[in-house]
Amino acid sequence: MIQDIQPHRYSHEYLHDAPGEEDFVLAFKGREVLASLSADNRITYPQVKDMAVADPQSLVRLFTVDDQTYYLWYATEPPTPCDPFEWISVAAFRDAHPMWECFAGITGLHLWGWYNSNRFCGKCGHPMRLFAPERAMECPECGFLSFPRISPAVIVGLTDGHDRIVMSRYAGRDYKDVALLAGFIEIGETPEDAVRREVMEEVGLEVKNIRYAGSQPWGMDGDLLLGYYADVTGDSEISSIDTDELAVARWVDRAEISPVPNTRTLTYDMIERFRCGKETPRQ
Repeated sequence: MIQDIQPHRYSHEYLHDAPGEEDFVLAFKGREVLASLSADNRITYPQVKDMAVADPQSLVRLFTVDDQTYYLWYATEPPTPCDPFEWISVAAFRDAHPMWECFAGITGLHLWGWYNSNRFCGKCGHPMRLFAPERAMECPECGFLSFPRISPAVIVGLTDGHDRIVMSRYAGRDYKDVALLAGFIEIGETPEDAVRREVMEEVGLEVKNIRYAGSQPWGMDGDLLLGYYADVTGDSEISSIDTDELAVARWVDRAEISPVPNTRTLTYDMIERFRCGKETPRQ
C-alpha cells in the first residue's frame, strides 16, 4: 500500500528549522499539486531554490523522508508555476512513481487541507496562527487550539462465505473505479458496529464473522481507513441499494476478478487478497 515505503523512512517530528535551498516544497491548489510528471510517470516536486519565496512564513515544515525535508506552501495565494513544474491532479499519487514520493505528496495534501481550513478560529472567527510547541493552530484572541484532524472510516469486503464478494461503484464522485462497501465511523461506534451499519444501509444485508484486514492513512480525503472482511448472514440477495452513495453494487465471483493494477489503496489490496484466496481467515 502507499504507506509501505520501506526501506525509506518517514518522520513527522515537528521542528521549526528554516528551509534550505535543497528542501522540497509541496504546493496545492484545490485538487492539484505543483509537480513535474515525466513521460515514464515519475513525479518530482520543486525545491525551495526553484520557488520565489518572498516571505519565509510562506513555508511550514511538514516532515522528512530519509534525509529529504518537505515544506508546505502556506501562503494564501498559490505560487506561480516555474518550468518544468505545473499544476497536475492529485490523482497522480495513485500510480506515479516512486511510491514514497507519492506518499509524501498525499500526506502533504492531508496536512494542507487541515491548515487551509483552520486559518480562522472556529469559536470566535479571529485569524489563527501557528502554534510553536507542537503541530497545531492557535487563536491569539480566545486561545482555542486546533490539532490535525483524521477521520476514521471502514472498508468492507463483504463475502458470501465462499467465492463471491460485493463490489460497487460510487455515485456522484470523481472516482469511477470499482470499490468495496465503505463509510465513516460515527461517534459512539466501534469499527465493527460501523461495518454492520454501513452494510445494512448500503445493500440491506446483515453480516457475521467480521475480521480485521488492515489499515491505511489515506491523505487524499484525510481519512484513517480500517479494512474488514465479513460474511453475509442468511439470504445474500441484494434487494436494495443506497443510490445516494452507490451507482451499483453486485456479487462478483472470485474467478471474475482481474488482477488489480496496483495495491496502493487498501481497497485494491483487499480485492487482490480475495482474488488470490488470501483474505483474512475466519476464526
